[in-house]
Amino acid sequence: MSNDELIDMFNSAHWDKIEPIFKSVERFISYIKGIGKLSKIDLYSVYRESNDNTFFNQLCVSLLKEYGVDHFLPLLGDVKKIGDDYYLKLDKLVGLSNLFDDSNYRSMSNREIAERVLGEDWFEMFSDTVYNYYDDIVEELNEKNLNELKEITLRDLKNQNMDSNEFGGIFFSENSNEEGYVTINYNNINYVLSDHKVFNELLNSGYLDELRGNLRSLHNMAYNEAWNDEVFEDIKNELNSFIDTEFKWDQDENKKYYVLCKIKNLKSDLYEYFNCMEDYDYNIFDERYYLDMLSRYFEYCSDFLDFRTPEYSDSYRVKQYINDSFLDYVY
Repeated sequence: MSNDELIDMFNSAHWDKIEPIFKSVERFISYIKGIGKLSKIDLYSVYRESNDNTFFNQLCVSLLKEYGVDHFLPLLGDVKKIGDDYYLKLDKLVGLSNLFDDSNYRSMSNREIAERVLGEDWFEMFSDTVYNYYDDIVEELNEKNLNELKEITLRDLKNQNMDSNEFGGIFFSENSNEEGYVTINYNNINYVLSDHKVFNELLNSGYLDELRGNLRSLHNMAYNEAWNDEVFEDIKNELNSFIDTEFKWDQDENKKYYVLCKIKNLKSDLYEYFNCMEDYDYNIFDERYYLDMLSRYFEYCSDFLDFRTPEYSDSYRVKQYINDSFLDYVY
């Protein structure tokens, strides 16, 4: 049998006839390389003719050793080579969510949470975050924002004569006039903002409904943003085993944005996939994308990525968001 006949037989996926001679796909490929005809091995032809994924994936391992990653780039539609590095190219970060575990957490899986956090729309994990307006918001304000709250409160209560009988606190009866009406002014506003019972009662009285709603929206945003930030960092930590999470945004010739994520070790990822799939009915032609390849590998030979989902938002982050966005919400 001539060498060309051997190659034709191999490309037609008649490995059963060649195996008794060479014993392994690796030895056969090494022989073909030695006679200078490795380029004659047609991976697609073998894929088309073969129904033996063990044999096919062994061939992929051998070709990866001989040619390197570039031989398989045409089969990975979401991978772009820049210089000597390989990048995952995505239209949106949300595509990375498929790499995460789909077990439930608060009726949402890690995959669903990752999809929301990485998505373009704002994700509201918590819908009612204020327990006590004074403790949750006022006490967290810096001096500048506290002074702004003072002015806003005085503005909204300007010329308001409030019936002290509508309030239960001693402050309101002690600060009422002979007709039983109380006003908030520069003489008593500092006390109002220093006493949590007085402030909460005033805020809940109905006289400051707009401010109350704005403060609720502010805290809801701050609490959810703080939680999203923490989860986003955990998501990146998980992804960091495979890609660089210093995401780079760019535009194509049509001014359409896309994100590039540097793949840390594409060759190793391909090896792991090929070796894994020797025992299963899948190969690289079934995937077409790097993310699909990883997802299949996690499903059959490893575990999907997982991250911690905090029960509460970090108070320091919440405080930062409250102060940074205070004026945007209360005016």
